[in-house]
Amino acid sequence: MTPEQPTPDQREPGRGAPGVARASILHSARAEFARVGYGAATVRAIARGASVDPALVIHYFGSKENLFAATIADAGFVADQVRAAVDGPSEAFSERFARAYFGAWEHPDTSLVLHSVVRSAASSATAARVVRTTIESALSVDGTSHWAPERLNLLGAQVFGIAMARYVLGTEPLASMALEDLVATVSPPLQALLND
Repeated sequence: MTPEQPTPDQREPGRGAPGVARASILHSARAEFARVGYGAATVRAIARGASVDPALVIHYFGSKENLFAATIADAGFVADQVRAAVDGPSEAFSERFARAYFGAWEHPDTSLVLHSVVRSAASSATAARVVRTTIESALSVDGTSHWAPERLNLLGAQVFGIAMARYVLGTEPLASMALEDLVATVSPPLQALLND
């Protein structure tokens, strides 16, 4: 090592191992987008939450929009859950879908991502476009083609609105319902929406 090269202990603070720094930025971004939404979140605040320099955020992601898209890439589980819900009798699709979707809101690994998605989509046209693309992709998987696209879109809008009321706004008594009671209550009208 030449005298001009810094030792690992002398490197710029906040530039740890690339994978660790990137994961820390993503975690901080999810928390910040969930807390204040896309519009109010700043690269500086996200960097502060990750204990890195703001320039490192841009180095890894290029822009706040790209960073937001990366945080909701974890919401790809929605498409996976839809695929799983497609398997089985079509007359019970909405029940399987509702259980998977609302279950994701209640799971600690995915709840933060979903809060980030909802708050951000409501506060920014840029974030709304990213979220819209993700939702449309999730609702166009193989196996759902026997339902009209507009029916699937309405189903998605209904569960999105219910999640907003229950998990973001906390309206009662919806917020306090047991998950299985919620699924049992909303599944019949959701199924009717598909089948009418």
